[in-house]
Amino acid sequence: ATVIGIALGTSFITMTDVCLLKVVDSESSVWPNISVIKTGILLGVGIAAHNFPEGLAIGSGYVSEQGYGIALAIVMAIHNTPEGMAMAAPMRIGGVRRLTVLMLTVLAGIPMGIGAFLGGMLGWISPLLISACLGFAGGSMLYITVDELLPDSQKIYRGRSSGLGAMVGVVAGIIITTLI
Repeated sequence: ATVIGIALGTSFITMTDVCLLKVVDSESSVWPNISVIKTGILLGVGIAAHNFPEGLAIGSGYVSEQGYGIALAIVMAIHNTPEGMAMAAPMRIGGVRRLTVLMLTVLAGIPMGIGAFLGGMLGWISPLLISACLGFAGGSMLYITVDELLPDSQKIYRGRSSGLGAMVGVVAGIIITTLI
C-alpha cells in the first residue's frame, strides 16, 4: 500500500508539474521569475497533499489517546512552520504579493484540518489506507525535493552542501524515528 501511495503521489505531482510548466511558458513574459513561483506552487501542492495524512494521524491519534493527539498536533505545527516558509519564500522572491502568499499557505494547511476531522471520526481507519495516504504524501514530497529543491539549491550554491544537507536530514530522520 505504501509503494502504491508513493507511485500515486509522484504521478500526481508530476502531472501538476507538467501543467504548471505550460503556465510558466505562457506567463514568462508577464512574470520574469515565474520558474521560482512555480517551485513555491509545487511545494504548496505537495504540502497540501502531505498535510491530509498528517491530519489523519492527528485525528486518529486523538481518538486512541487524547494526549497523543494533542502532542502530534503540536509536533505537526512546529514541523509545518518551516514548510510554510519554504513555500512562501520562492513566491515572494518571484514577486507574488504578501497577502496572496499568506492566503496560499493557509490554503495548503486546510487539508490537515480535514484529515484530522476524518481521522477523529474514523479512528478505526485501516492501516493499509493510512499507509497509502502517507506514501502518497511521501511520494509527492520526494518528487519535489529531487526534481525542484535540490537542483535549485545547486544553482544557488555550487558546492556539495545541498546534497550533504539532504543526506544528513535523511540520516537524522532515520535516527529520530528509530529512537522514538
